[in-house]
Amino acid sequence: MRKPSVPHAYIITDYMKRGMTDKVRKERLKNPLRAKKGRSVDYRFQTKFHQDFYVSAILNKKYKVARSQYMVWKKFEDMEDPIFNEIINVCKQKHIYRIMSFRYDWNIEVIAHFYATCYFETRGDVRWVHWMTEGKWYKINYFEFGSLFGFEKSDYEHPRLHIGSPLPKEDMKDMYLPGRVWNYGEPKGLIHFYAYLNKFFRKSLAPKEGDAHNISSYAKNLLLALTPSEPEFSVFEYIWEEIKSISESPKKCCGFGAYLMFMIDQKTNKRFECDYIHPPVDVKKDSHPRPTIAEIMASREQAAAQGEDDVDPHALTHTPGAPHVPTRSYSRRGGSRSQNWEKPPSPIRKMFNMIFGMCKSTNDVVHKERERRKKDTLRLKKLQEAMLPNDPPSPIGSEG
Repeated sequence: MRKPSVPHAYIITDYMKRGMTDKVRKERLKNPLRAKKGRSVDYRFQTKFHQDFYVSAILNKKYKVARSQYMVWKKFEDMEDPIFNEIINVCKQKHIYRIMSFRYDWNIEVIAHFYATCYFETRGDVRWVHWMTEGKWYKINYFEFGSLFGFEKSDYEHPRLHIGSPLPKEDMKDMYLPGRVWNYGEPKGLIHFYAYLNKFFRKSLAPKEGDAHNISSYAKNLLLALTPSEPEFSVFEYIWEEIKSISESPKKCCGFGAYLMFMIDQKTNKRFECDYIHPPVDVKKDSHPRPTIAEIMASREQAAAQGEDDVDPHALTHTPGAPHVPTRSYSRRGGSRSQNWEKPPSPIRKMFNMIFGMCKSTNDVVHKERERRKKDTLRLKKLQEAMLPNDPPSPIGSEG
């Protein structure tokens, strides 16, 4: 990627420093179309902010653009796995099935220039984004952008995920397996329906690099929105707002390369040479059968109807070997009844536990006896030194 051509004495503003996010957001509010280009600004940018953001917040990252992937749904359909089937069905219902399978290679530098120069504005009821490609300004409105991927104006009428704050971690409790306390907001412990979706989203609809141990801000809202009982949401509004959020956050990696590249090619009437080949998502199937989201929801509804705190774990129809799930009434914000269902240990496991327990007890006794003898020996040596100061004591441990 080409660095800007600047004078030798040029001083760059580092937007990766602490506290620079607020400054970036303020800069994004300024209309660069009215700004006069300075002499020290490369022809590919309009303002010094564009140029410095490109160098400090994009070029200095290991991955300039998130290495997103696309879904090959047929691969997962052919597995005939009940959880994958649920995911496929719910993705169709929520209208993300098509966009997640969209494939398009991209040019990393073109995408980087978009994020360095983009300017979002609203005129009347229409939202626009402006950006520079090869030193020339282009623009597209929200509805035209969405239509490129099959989203109609009706999509905008659905609830918007970014209308409020990111989902609090404690409100993710229903997404986790029972039996222990999990760190909500992390992938570990998610019910397999959500665990697979999170992996898919990180590579497609919510692309992200690094920090695989945390679910990013509005990706939590996205996971919740895929719950079958939740209403439809505005898919393209989520994409639009995520692109805008990335442009305002110097710490974030540029994303949505495939969608942006396709849009830029359409608006510029060019096909740029691509240096990133868009690969398919490769997620391995869990070899152990797991309960489906439908089984979990049914068990929770049954518990709510019966008003019971304790429900027979065998009342849930599930695949043998699958972990039991909590019975609770599903709630988006409120409380819930969560149970700790544990499968009783097998006779073989009981035998091993007994053997290991006996060995542990024996080792504990031997260790305590050894410590007691050592303390007694030290006590005797100190007594001997006090009574016979001129008689050198024998080395500790020489008593055998």
